[in-house]
Amino acid sequence: MIHRIIYQSIAHPRFGTDHVDQVLYTARRNNRRDGITGLLIQQDRAFFQCLEGEKSAVLACFLRILSDWRHQEVQLIHAADRPSREFGEWAMAYGDAARFVTGANGAAVACDLATAEDPKLAELIARFVRDHEIALV
Repeated sequence: MIHRIIYQSIAHPRFGTDHVDQVLYTARRNNRRDGITGLLIQQDRAFFQCLEGEKSAVLACFLRILSDWRHQEVQLIHAADRPSREFGEWAMAYGDAARFVTGANGAAVACDLATAEDPKLAELIARFVRDHEIALV
């Protein structure tokens, strides 16, 4: 059984583009170590993230996020156990204002929301994308 947490947050005003690379590097390293996969979508200062893995690892990661100065107004959207992962091998897929999603190796990865295993997750991602005008290809 896999545990999934979905949240959104607003970046601290001092959070800059140099911080994004640092966050992704650290998240991908720690997620590989902890067996966590997921997706981070950013538009300007708004973040949407899905984390999935062993429950204790996902909860520990979320607690670190809650205490991270870079995140403000963290809102837990969803937390539940699932039979399988939605994001497979992605230690942290990333969607940004450049309008594409990149996998852990930095290569562009297609994200077909219409075929997502969990329709509710697909709708949450689609709503965030619409609200923040991000185009995932």
